[in-house]
Amino acid sequence: MPNQKWKPGENAPESGEYQLMDTNGQGTGAFVTMEKGNRFPPTDKEGQYYSK
Repeated sequence: MPNQKWKPGENAPESGEYQLMDTNGQGTGAFVTMEKGNRFPPTDKEGQYYSK
């Protein structure tokens, strides 16, 4: 699943660590640990997303 994008509110496809990415596709340095099926949390800025 490299380079896939998940928006806040979408369900995590698998358990693990996901990185918060900015609108330019650069990592923000923030990570979230998700369990499969849980929803991704809101982001601070519009257009940010999560990647694995």
